[in-house]
Amino acid sequence: MGHAYQETRGGGRARAEAAKYTTFIRAAGGGATLSGGETLLQPVFAGELLHRRKHELGLHTALDTSGYLGARATDALLRDADLVLLDIESCDPATYT
Repeated sequence: MGHAYQETRGGGRARAEAAKYTTFIRAAGGGATLSGGETLLQPVFAGELLHRRKHELGLHTALDTSGYLGARATDALLRDADLVLLDIESCDPATYT
């Protein structure tokens, strides 16, 4: 994944911030969940965050998505998500257009 992209978007700062709380997160049985808006609008950045949280910090990872942009979820991104939360807000396709 693109390290230059990750650094220009603040991923280095986000990683350092998350690392400060890793001991507590593990002790509490928690992990890292990407949510808010639609995480797959930025699939490269989301994939980088999932990968680093899982492999560098050893945290359980989760991706919260509406599924509308599911084609953007690469196999690599999904491998780094221990859990995918599919949030279906409507059965009407017009809701997502």
